[in-house]
Amino acid sequence: MKRNSKRYPSRKKRRRRYRINFRRVTLLAISLLVIIFLIFKFFHKPDKATLQTLSNSTLNSLLSELNRLKPQPFYVLRNKVGRPEIYALNGSRQHPVEILTDGHFGHSPANIYRIGVNWVNNKPVFSLPPNNLSTSHLSFDKDLTIQPPLYFYLNVFNNQVQSLTVCNVDSNMRQIFDFTGDIKSAELTKISRHRIDVRFLPSGYVWDDAMLSISNKKVVSNSPSLVSLPTPSHNALFIRLVEAVKSYVSSGLVAFIENTWYGFQDTITRLQYYLTHRNSNKDNTNTNAGTSARANTNTNTNTNTGTLPSSAKVPWQVVGPTVGGKPVLEKAILHPDAERPYANAYLVKIDPRYVNFHLVAGTKDPASITGIHGTGMIPTSRSVRKRVLAAFNSGFYSRDGHYGVMVDSKLYLPPKTGLATVALYSDGRVALDSWGKILPSPKMVSFRQNLPLLLNRGRLNPNIKNQKYWGVTVGNAIRVWRSGLGITGSGKIIYAAGYPLSARTLALALQASGCIRAMELDVNSYWTTFNFYQWVTRNGSGRLMGTKLAPTMQRSANRYLTPDTRDFFYLTLKQGF
Repeated sequence: MKRNSKRYPSRKKRRRRYRINFRRVTLLAISLLVIIFLIFKFFHKPDKATLQTLSNSTLNSLLSELNRLKPQPFYVLRNKVGRPEIYALNGSRQHPVEILTDGHFGHSPANIYRIGVNWVNNKPVFSLPPNNLSTSHLSFDKDLTIQPPLYFYLNVFNNQVQSLTVCNVDSNMRQIFDFTGDIKSAELTKISRHRIDVRFLPSGYVWDDAMLSISNKKVVSNSPSLVSLPTPSHNALFIRLVEAVKSYVSSGLVAFIENTWYGFQDTITRLQYYLTHRNSNKDNTNTNAGTSARANTNTNTNTNTGTLPSSAKVPWQVVGPTVGGKPVLEKAILHPDAERPYANAYLVKIDPRYVNFHLVAGTKDPASITGIHGTGMIPTSRSVRKRVLAAFNSGFYSRDGHYGVMVDSKLYLPPKTGLATVALYSDGRVALDSWGKILPSPKMVSFRQNLPLLLNRGRLNPNIKNQKYWGVTVGNAIRVWRSGLGITGSGKIIYAAGYPLSARTLALALQASGCIRAMELDVNSYWTTFNFYQWVTRNGSGRLMGTKLAPTMQRSANRYLTPDTRDFFYLTLKQGF
């Protein structure tokens, strides 16, 4: 039977028809999306944020509700003319949606607070208690200043003015201006549409002035004493995803998942090692017994079998410059786990007589109470970088234990008594002990805390097998990448890092290197880093080149030369050497 060509078009024509239909559907979908977007933009007109005083009726209602707060009332501060510092942050003067206020609970320090408002039958219902913008009762915020659509306030912590916060209520953007140096007092003085004047008192000096220029809702500092902090950098996408999951999952579940995974990895690694080395060990025993016996008397071979040498027999190798024939940095490898001969502990011995230690805050961590953050990188100054010797990771996230941190005399988080602490002093000294034995002093410029001491008086912490002393996740017995810092009886500083290590085997490696006190630093492969640096000059220009302490360390050999989210230490050769 002959096919009707009109009823049954050719395959080529059918394909063309389908192709045209697909294009039509695509164009139609795009057109609908554009129309929906335009309709949304036309009808959705969000309330423009405002900064204005409340109506008297709303103000009186709010003050009455605040005074009835239990267990302690909320006190609103007053400005220089005696008016309560309360403003309509969103909405109108008569019907605010959010309220901004400067006040405090009981005898606690003053802070800046936000209060939500719902209107029921034309009467305000406030969301109490007020929400603290500084996220902590330990800080003291003052001098709330309104210049719509901006508001400003000074941040004080540990009796030290640290920063100036600028908020734009239209864009909900927040900008932090950091006071360089040690500032004892500051106040906002002259205010106009285009400028804000700041008067401040540096430690031991006369009063000075700084000016902030306001243009197109942007604020710029015209003083080197008050600098705008750049937008913080971020971790790699995978790490951000992992951290986001952790923030939504209970710490107990995270601990179970991590410990199970790392335990599984350890089992597989041990199995692979013994399957690989079983036959080779038999061959060595049968064919070369005399050579093996001689090798076992060597110090390096003893460390390979898990037998740790004494500190005097650690196979140190000089790295980098020497001063008068004496090494500044030395490195070595130990194998502290007798059940896992493949477990490496990489060591670096640092002589503080020739080396200065520096602590740098990351762009994200430690999370300061007042919002300040660091550069997360070694200073770019050529004079500094030419003297840089090395850099290495610091401790845990501040959120994991709120460990005390001070950087360049600015307190980010208060210290906790009993925690292991490494402290740096203006005269170049380095101390490592528990807080309480280390006490604050005028010469202390930086310190970092992390967990209890691993070693004390040359002995392992008696609670090293107790999980609660070493964090919920990645417990003391879990074998992962770990790092630590110790101090010897002669004052040398030892950095240790390796894989796969438990808290105990990390402590054993530090003990074998001669440490009398030691603390654990960060863990996991993404955070454990030690890089040596060398200044290299090419074609008249110079730059730092990094080399990893351990080739298996995950992060780049040039980490810390660009902004990093975490705090870290770096080492420089002292002037005169």
